[in-house]
Amino acid sequence: IRVRHSEPVTAFADFEFDGDVDGSDVAAFESCASGPGVEAEANCTYCDFDQDQDVDHADFALMQRCISGWGIPADPLCIPAGPGPTG
Repeated sequence: IRVRHSEPVTAFADFEFDGDVDGSDVAAFESCASGPGVEAEANCTYCDFDQDQDVDHADFALMQRCISGWGIPADPLCIPAGPGPTG
């Protein structure tokens, strides 16, 4: 018998890497929000889902696709392109 172990796939907006996208992840996003046209801080680029150098309402609109709730696995393909939390 062969058993293959792989790391769990996480959604782009799962900033805690706990498998869900919940209020804690939204709070992390809010702490990085810079506003339209205001360059995101270097440690917040993982929240720039649309890759336009800011963290704003457009990025939050994308994040909303990923919100699953506490303990509910998030869809790893909720945002099909973008840097995600690992860059």
